[in-house]
Amino acid sequence: MPEFFEEQPVVYTPDPTAVADSRLGVFCRRHGLTGLDALRERAALDPEWFWRAVMDDIGWPFPTPYRQVLDVSAGWQWAKWFVGGETNVALAALDRHAAGELANKTAVVYEGEDGTVQRWTYGGLREAVDRLAWGLERLGVGVGDVVGVYLPMLGETVIALLALAKVGAVFLPVFSGYGAEAMAARLADAGAAVLITADGFTRRGRRIDMKAVADEAVRGVPSVRRVVVVSRVGEQSNWAPERDIRWEDLLAEAGPEPYPTRLLATETPLLLIYTSGTTGRPKGTVHTHTGFPLKATQDLWHAFDLRQDDVFFWYTDMGWMMGPWMVYGGLITGATIVMYDGTPDFPSPSRLWEIIDRHRVTLFGISPTAVRSLMAHGAEPLATSKRTSLRILGSSGETWNPGPWQWFSRK
Repeated sequence: MPEFFEEQPVVYTPDPTAVADSRLGVFCRRHGLTGLDALRERAALDPEWFWRAVMDDIGWPFPTPYRQVLDVSAGWQWAKWFVGGETNVALAALDRHAAGELANKTAVVYEGEDGTVQRWTYGGLREAVDRLAWGLERLGVGVGDVVGVYLPMLGETVIALLALAKVGAVFLPVFSGYGAEAMAARLADAGAAVLITADGFTRRGRRIDMKAVADEAVRGVPSVRRVVVVSRVGEQSNWAPERDIRWEDLLAEAGPEPYPTRLLATETPLLLIYTSGTTGRPKGTVHTHTGFPLKATQDLWHAFDLRQDDVFFWYTDMGWMMGPWMVYGGLITGATIVMYDGTPDFPSPSRLWEIIDRHRVTLFGISPTAVRSLMAHGAEPLATSKRTSLRILGSSGETWNPGPWQWFSRK
């Protein structure tokens, strides 16, 4: 570790009981390991043992059991995981919870910048996801089709993510702040067949015409044959009846029958996520049903100690990795996730802290840049909230510097 970091004060040291009772502590004891160093050594020497143990811990459903955890016969760079198994991330994140003891537990809380709050239980979320899955199938979306999702952090965004998994399509998240050119480049590169967007959203009380940006983007991407539009601000620009369809109409056409979640080989693509493109042409990375979502869950279980009774809020966008990371990992765990569609300091600099209090958030994540911007408002905004529900803090993005890190941890 660099000397610079060794000189910084430790902001928190858990007591031995908290360590022993953590998910990681329990995992180590279950496997006869004395601590983190022993776990790291065994996992490095025997990754098959480690990931089998993680799968068992999570209780990930495999209707068709895998016969081998890891196959590196073609070389480590071409590793295949959970060979022979069939599953679907929607089984792990939604179906099993909706059919079990968590059916009436809140799965998703949405808060808009205008103060609107909506909630979905696991049972209610499954009903909405199944309706969208039926609708997507009627649009001709199936296994391997790429569907772009250009939406703010809405409840509908979670529904879309899970419905695409159910039908076997590939989810392509697009940052909600992108312009038409950046979106078109990603849609074209992926050969996207469908785009899901919204008619608009508000930022600092001002309406943003999201549909107009989407229209401009798909104009140059002939592979996009349909555009599904979520109604948010009640305005439609340049409606194309042969191409565009309203979200609510797509769901209304579906019956109440549960959608038969497709069983897929474990290496089936699930997520195609692109780099920002700031250092060159955007590069897309393909993730599978038992790749990124499994690692997201393991991160949250072992590094963040996420539990089913936690309320999980990461201030991010679905176009960045942390958006899908929160949704997959949070819902696979059976926790409650909070989606906030707005800026961190509107209508006041205390907005995020008030959200934490209002929804009793226990695990909160944010970027260093956002913290630095909130620090500029001083300590007064913190006085309007208590933040006593918080148990775990996290961060993602660029590197911290000591002042903001200590402010975040202590304040």
